[in-house]
Amino acid sequence: MDEQVKDLINKIVALVRDALEEEIGVYQLEDVLKELIPAHITNFVARSCDLTIRVLRGCERQEDSFVLRVRVEEKTGERHEKIERAERAVLALYQSVKDALEHRAEFLFQAKAQTFERFANSLISQYAMRLTGKIEEILTASEEDSLRILELIKASVEVKSEPLHITEDVFLFRKEIEIEAEEIDITQTIEKSRSFFGGTTYEKIKVGTEFYQKLTVPSFDKMAEEWSRGAEAGKQRLWQVLREWILSYMEKLRKTTQELVKKALDFSMDELNRQRKLVDKSFNQPVAIVEGLENRKNTIESLVQTLSRLGSDHDG
Repeated sequence: MDEQVKDLINKIVALVRDALEEEIGVYQLEDVLKELIPAHITNFVARSCDLTIRVLRGCERQEDSFVLRVRVEEKTGERHEKIERAERAVLALYQSVKDALEHRAEFLFQAKAQTFERFANSLISQYAMRLTGKIEEILTASEEDSLRILELIKASVEVKSEPLHITEDVFLFRKEIEIEAEEIDITQTIEKSRSFFGGTTYEKIKVGTEFYQKLTVPSFDKMAEEWSRGAEAGKQRLWQVLREWILSYMEKLRKTTQELVKKALDFSMDELNRQRKLVDKSFNQPVAIVEGLENRKNTIESLVQTLSRLGSDHDG
C-alpha cells in the first residue's frame, strides 16, 4: 500500500504542484498526465491548473498563502465577481486533483486485482480438473460423453469479477479557503493648534470608510502538502475498498465451486442411470456389473456430499 501511495504523491501531486509553480501550459501538462490518468481527467486537471494560475496571478503572495483583496462599494453579503471566480477556480483545482488520485489509484489497484483474479482462477481450474479426473475414474462413459462432461465443467471455471472502483470518500482534503470582509478607515491629517512656543500640532481624523472583500487561499506548496496528507490518510480506506472487492470475488468463487459440483453430479448421475438402464434391459448381464455401477454411484454421491460440506463451511 505504501508503494501505491508513493506513486500517487510523486506522479500526481508533485506533478500538479510543479505545473502550478512553473506555470506549465495546458497542452504540455496534458502530454505528461495522459500517460497516468484518463483523457477527460487529464483535461480537467490541466485546465483547472491554468485557470488557477491566471486568477491568482495578481494576488498578494505571502509566505504560505495567496491573498486577493477587492474593493467594494459598500459592506454587503454578496461576493465580488473576482472573489467568486477565484474561489471557484481553486475549488475546481482541488476536485481535479481528487479525481486524478482516484483514477490513478483505481488503475494501480486494478492491476493488483487482476493478479489476484488470475491466481484464483488458476486454483479453481485445477480444482475442476481434479474433479473431472475423479469422475472419469468412476464412470465408464464413452469418450464422447467424458469430453462432454469435461467441456461443461471447464465452461464454468473462469470467474469474472466486477471492476474495482475507488469510492469518493477515499481521498479527503481540507479546503483552507477564507473569505472575509474588511473595513479600512480613511483618515486625513489636519492642523489642530498653533502657538508661538509650542509650535503646530496635527490630528488625524476619519473622513470615510473603504470596504474590501478578502480571499485567502493556501500557497501551491501548501496545497500540495494537503493533497499528500489526503493521499496518506486514504491508505486505510483503500485497504477497505480492496478487502471488500476480494470478499465479493471470493463469494463468486464459492458459488462457482458449488455450481461445478452440481453440474458434475448431474452429468455423472445421468450417465450412471443410462448405464443402469442398459443393464436392466439385459437380464443375462452378470450381477457384478450391476454392483459395480452401484458402487460407482455411491462413490460419486459420497464425493459430492464431501464437496458440498466444504462449500457450506465457506458460508460460515
